[in-house]
Amino acid sequence: MRKAYAYHKLPAFHEDPEEQNHRLALYLIAKTLEKADRPRRRPSFLRLRLCKLRIRLGKQIRKLKKRIQMAFLFINSDVCIQLHGQLKFLKSLFRGKQAMASLQPPYPASGE
Repeated sequence: MRKAYAYHKLPAFHEDPEEQNHRLALYLIAKTLEKADRPRRRPSFLRLRLCKLRIRLGKQIRKLKKRIQMAFLFINSDVCIQLHGQLKFLKSLFRGKQAMASLQPPYPASGE
């Protein structure tokens, strides 16, 4: 026995895919029109203030983040230059005799 106002479920395999898309489009259009007909509330003063505050804080945080990134970039470049110099020195030490032979003497020979 069916209830008086019960919905009847249509079998899915009998329905055309185009018909399904058409019904979905009609539903979305109806929802959009219904939403457009609703009266709009004016936003409260407090909500506007909070929104502006969030925007201002977001900008300040973005600037701070950019400053920190630039500081790290400069620090990293200085550290990289120092490490590069130290690595060159260590390589020359580990090469041994080849490195020593290629080095010029710190002062010219006395016979010249």
